[in-house]
Amino acid sequence: MGLGLLIVAVPWLFLLVVHTIAVVEWTAHLPLASLEVETLGRSLAVLYHALLFGGLGLRQLWQRPEAETPLTSRRAVALAAVAVILFWLGPRC
Repeated sequence: MGLGLLIVAVPWLFLLVVHTIAVVEWTAHLPLASLEVETLGRSLAVLYHALLFGGLGLRQLWQRPEAETPLTSRRAVALAAVAVILFWLGPRC
């Protein structure tokens, strides 16, 4: 059984890649498949991520206690801080 899986793995990987490329090329030809947007400013990106992670923290306050793996407010703030630092220190556009 192990040798059979090894023999089948190479064509399976090839077909997987070919299938993925075919699906991506097909969907790229659909109308509105891509839209060009202006460069997102660093300040707007930082504001977006701060609001995103802040919203996740607020959502945690309104969730029921039995929810699985809750995102605490402290963790949301820490993630937002990391995102802000990465955007601030990242390469300038």
